[in-house]
Amino acid sequence: MAAAALLLLTAFVQRLRFLLIAFAAWGAAAILLGIVVPAAVQQTVVEPSELRRETPFIENNIELTRAAFALDDVETRSLSGQGEPPPEVLAPETPTFANIRLWDYRVVRRIYQQLRSFVPYFRFYDVDVDRYQLDGELRQVVIAARELDVDGLTETAQTWVNRHLAYTHGYGLVVSPVSEATQGEPRFLVGGIPPEGTAELAIERPEIYFGEYGDGPPPWVAVHTEEDEISGISGETEALPYAGAARGSIGLDSYPRRLLLALYLGDRRVLFSGELTEESRVLLRRAIDDRIRAVAPFLDYDDDPYLVVTEGRLVWIIDAYTTTDRFPGSTPLAGLNYVRNVAKVAVDAYDGTVTFYRTATPDPIADAYGEIFGDLFTPVAAAPPGLAAHFRYPEDLFDLQTEAFASYHVTDPGAFYNGEDRWAIAQEQVEGQPRRMEAYYVTLPLPGETAARFGLVLPFTPNNRPNMTAWMAAQLDDAGSGRLLVYRFPRQVNVNGPQQVEARINQDPQISSQITLLDQRGSRVIRGNMLVIPTGETVLYVQPLYLESAVTEGQAIPELQYVIVATNERIAMRPTLAEALAALSLVPDAPAVPADAPATADQAAPPVIDPATADLAQQALDAYERAQQALARGDWAAYGQEQANLEAILRRLTGEPDADVPAETPTGTPAATR
Repeated sequence: MAAAALLLLTAFVQRLRFLLIAFAAWGAAAILLGIVVPAAVQQTVVEPSELRRETPFIENNIELTRAAFALDDVETRSLSGQGEPPPEVLAPETPTFANIRLWDYRVVRRIYQQLRSFVPYFRFYDVDVDRYQLDGELRQVVIAARELDVDGLTETAQTWVNRHLAYTHGYGLVVSPVSEATQGEPRFLVGGIPPEGTAELAIERPEIYFGEYGDGPPPWVAVHTEEDEISGISGETEALPYAGAARGSIGLDSYPRRLLLALYLGDRRVLFSGELTEESRVLLRRAIDDRIRAVAPFLDYDDDPYLVVTEGRLVWIIDAYTTTDRFPGSTPLAGLNYVRNVAKVAVDAYDGTVTFYRTATPDPIADAYGEIFGDLFTPVAAAPPGLAAHFRYPEDLFDLQTEAFASYHVTDPGAFYNGEDRWAIAQEQVEGQPRRMEAYYVTLPLPGETAARFGLVLPFTPNNRPNMTAWMAAQLDDAGSGRLLVYRFPRQVNVNGPQQVEARINQDPQISSQITLLDQRGSRVIRGNMLVIPTGETVLYVQPLYLESAVTEGQAIPELQYVIVATNERIAMRPTLAEALAALSLVPDAPAVPADAPATADQAAPPVIDPATADLAQQALDAYERAQQALARGDWAAYGQEQANLEAILRRLTGEPDADVPAETPTGTPAATR
């Protein structure tokens, strides 16, 4: 106040002395009130009884942060963490068994590209997980759109007519059950051109004019032109004229329209091309992300749109959010401290129709937008049942909620202040490096429930410890509203976390030796996601193992070779999920396949190597590597000795009874113990 008065006085008196005094007073007040006084209060008043004085503020922060991230209604349940998964839950005819995902989305996308693109101008940019009613049962599937990539055309085919008038759209999609394989490859429920889906997967309009286009915005295209559009595979699939509404397209029925469009696109051929007629329409904003942001740029959108088949059409679904960083008292995460899933956005892949279905989630921000833009939102109850059946709990929202809940599951101010029960998102090994686990969709009955439902799951570990302490599930209920459930294990009970299971896999002699044999020159082993499957009072760990050729990089097709299954006590690796569960005696009625039995079509893998053979093979590999090392350093004596060792081991592998493996190598390590 004094500095302000001096400044006001200076305006009338116009004395430099008063201005300097005002600035000096202002600086002194800033130092005194901004630094000195707060530090003194902190040291003399707050720190001697910090918890007591800050308890009201901690209580408010906990309450407001949980409210801001929709964590105030989380349902918490307890599990013992003891015992083995119940066999009746894992039998082949149960929903849990049928929906255990053996196809990692990163691997299966490459398989789709190799086996189901058919021509170079089709691309699978992403793979998603969804569920459909198949043969009366809810089955989880992986699904990918076959989108257009005109850059895949040969250089001579990169003409203006081809890029804008002929090659205008993608075609169909691929759908595979998550838990099935045939000769190491996915089983295709839908995968051909034209698509062969039936029942819920029947497709009448397979053309994809509007899609993800993961490599950037696609070129504009025109329909109703003098040029025939390529639909599917050129020369093999019937070329049908466009029959959609072409929402948001631009007509060319007048010269001024053509002129303005040519200027906007920077393309004079729009003005002069004879293939464009008065009936032609130009499609812009064909990438669905650009399209919905043009309609409602004030909303945030999930990073993972997904394609569904509904009533014979292909429709994209994207989750929309309202967010802010100004919610009072809430701790920010990723630059925001409030989020709500307020809309499910549907984009028709054929005609581009965009519909924002307003969820039942209360939210004043969305309500305000609804008042401003009266025709923006459609009530979610008005969504067609076939479309609403594929609404799911959004991944980006769940990621934020689990990150916040790792700290804010603690509601007692004292315990929160002491940080005695902080959690962390569990980590897994990806290409040999630890990385935060991604949330994943599962379809199964949650513990204490009987109905199999589709939702997200993510495990927690204590902060700086690898064992599992809890896991969270997120589902949409029958009314379309989200619900969060947390299942906790007792703190004094050890339940293995994903990294601990990875370590057990690496330490198992039989499993590690087989992986080593597979991962040799010319081949590469790929480990899929480690899945934590809730079963009964505990969890089951499942990890698929794939093998691909390392010789033809970029052209290899990964194949499912083994499935690793583990519990808290046991671990097994077999060619199929049923065999792995049988090996752990978790499915007593499942036939256990002998180790030397030939692989059948549904096993999709080579025979299991018995421990003795695997041990000899490992010894042979060790001898070969030591010989190469000796050769590199010019130690011919050691090289000759290792060659003799290798010969003896190989003779043992071929069954010669008098071929003895040397008891000791030049390094002094008994060969039989490696």
